[in-house]
Amino acid sequence: MIKIFSIIILTIFFVSKANAEPNALLAEAIKYNLSINDNLPTEDRLSAYKEIFKLIDEIITDHPASDLTIQLLTNQDMGNFDQNVIRSNYIKELTSYYDTVCEVTPNYSCLGFVSLSEGQNACLIADDARSIVEAHQNLKNAVKVFSSQESDESFITITLDQYRSCLSSSPFKYSEYVSDFFKVDLIKMLLNLDKEKTSRAMIENLKTPEFKVASVLALNESQGKDLDQKYFDRLLQFIDEDVEDIDGSVGQSRLLLAKHALDRGNFKINGDMLWELTDSGNFGYYSNNCDTFYLKNIVDKILDTHVSIVNLDKSRRDFGKNQISTTLNKFAKWSVLKSCYEDFQLEYNLTVELHGQILLLSKEKAKIFREGVMEKDWSSYEQIEFTIETLANFEELFLAEYGLIQEAKGSDIIELEKLVRRDERALFPVFKVIVDFGNVCEASKILFQQIKGKNIYDDAIEYMINSKNIDITTKHECGDSELELLLG
Repeated sequence: MIKIFSIIILTIFFVSKANAEPNALLAEAIKYNLSINDNLPTEDRLSAYKEIFKLIDEIITDHPASDLTIQLLTNQDMGNFDQNVIRSNYIKELTSYYDTVCEVTPNYSCLGFVSLSEGQNACLIADDARSIVEAHQNLKNAVKVFSSQESDESFITITLDQYRSCLSSSPFKYSEYVSDFFKVDLIKMLLNLDKEKTSRAMIENLKTPEFKVASVLALNESQGKDLDQKYFDRLLQFIDEDVEDIDGSVGQSRLLLAKHALDRGNFKINGDMLWELTDSGNFGYYSNNCDTFYLKNIVDKILDTHVSIVNLDKSRRDFGKNQISTTLNKFAKWSVLKSCYEDFQLEYNLTVELHGQILLLSKEKAKIFREGVMEKDWSSYEQIEFTIETLANFEELFLAEYGLIQEAKGSDIIELEKLVRRDERALFPVFKVIVDFGNVCEASKILFQQIKGKNIYDDAIEYMINSKNIDITTKHECGDSELELLLG
């Protein structure tokens, strides 16, 4: 009888704890926080901190619609319980403790604490798009290390919590769009850690429609489900009927769906479907106002979709080969890509156009190009030069685009003639390629008819004289000079 009574009491305790109201869980977290003081041994303090963030995670996971969850997700403090201060103190104690441990017994997990500490510090000073992304990346690295090493669950929990609060603790001026951008990244990490319940809680609190779509697609993928025609049609219906066509929400939602359909779909993609999915929609405010974070995110998605279009298995491709190039170029006409254009900087419509062409020439070169633009902020001149150099690896195709020969393999889908022959920024790179091909007559023609008088004239002469592909001791006949003098 006593044994049965004990079981009933324990069952009631665990059921009541499992169904505890969010305020009761917070009260317990506050109790742990009040117990932390300098007289408490380090390991006991770390244990108390661990329980606090375990309870916070429980509130968010089990009570996603509560006001308290919204306060926690938006990093609001609650009286004397300021989770930002508590988190900061916990990470300092944690990294300080393991600094000592790692000096004595260094291991791979130590890198996780370094990344956690670096990430926290970076969040506090990140004031532009690049630095805020790098701060979050440090924290992603920490999660990767802790999860791969099967470290204490609390290490992952506090790192995810720091990731969630990074933006609000930084001086970076962010919008709801930016906030939801990083939330989607966090949701994907949670799904990879089999924390589907917490992920669902966060999805419910997303405000930006396109990121709601992105999260639903990520959840579908993590569950190992096929993206079948029915699922695709329902999401497309949601986008067309429920997503407001403003500030690019419809266009970007379609873009996300397109990528997943191309990568994971089990149905054929026809030309009409591809054309519809790459429609930009209305970018509203962002069409005429520069927001580099917003714009770079769009460009990144477009380039991702480029790769998916080119990589689509032939068995699922229900459109002609020529339509690939046309579709890739369609993205370059999106109005938002010119919103940050100034003095040939951030000229992303050019970036998109060139990336599509390079991708058709070489997937490896396209990766290098993308890194140059997205990570090193290549100017339009640098982008064009790289494109010309890539095309030059296919001599006959280059000559066909330039117009010296009629056609070559690939000239039916490559569309670089306008760049090679008419863009002033391509003049010097094209000249150098013609010289490298050893074509003295054509190089001379460009030099004296197009380059002469420009500030690159001296450099062009020097390049031609020093070329290893031209023998300056050989006499070259290029046309009838006597006739030209008479006609002139």
